[in-house]
Amino acid sequence: MIAVKEPMQMDAFEDQLFKRLKPMQPRPEFVDHLRFRLENPPNTVVEPPSWKTGVLILATGLVGGFIVFALARKMLRWLFHQ
Repeated sequence: MIAVKEPMQMDAFEDQLFKRLKPMQPRPEFVDHLRFRLENPPNTVVEPPSWKTGVLILATGLVGGFIVFALARKMLRWLFHQ
């Protein structure tokens, strides 16, 4: 059986919110500025990453992986050789 109370509870909840929260009117300057920014997005050009970025990511991954490997090895030795 489908509950019919749910929409009525939602209406009551919305009524309570409407009574507690007073709507406000934004300043026309703010609305105009926002409209202008939305209608005229900035001309942004995203350049593809260079080969230096790839090398940096690769080197960071290798060094990070080595550090994690060394720490895990040291922890396992410490745990099982006591």
